[in-house]
Amino acid sequence: RPADAAADFESVGVLALFDVAYTLHCRSPGLAPAVSTPIRARPCAPYQRAVPGDASCRPCPADRMCDGTGATLVRPGYWRAASDVSQRCLKPEGCLGGAGAAPCAEGHSGVVCDVC
Repeated sequence: RPADAAADFESVGVLALFDVAYTLHCRSPGLAPAVSTPIRARPCAPYQRAVPGDASCRPCPADRMCDGTGATLVRPGYWRAASDVSQRCLKPEGCLGGAGAAPCAEGHSGVVCDVC
């Protein structure tokens, strides 16, 4: 093609790791190089979770609520300490769920919010 010709693409597919920024560098003989603005992988579906450093979407665990990003919330009725492991509560009304170390409802405390 002539040196001043351009090529248009409707879309370009890139298998990308979640939460990693990429730039596309395009070169063609006789044309000036072009560089894209930083792009990131699209989030997963709302019922899935993305794993940082991975290119695939994973199912949301039964004890979590997922929004398609790497963030997850513990479902009400489950308890989680600082680790990523959560447990079903013996008294579901005592476990509020949420982010981080899942809090206990008022009047409940301890592991799996089992102390009244």
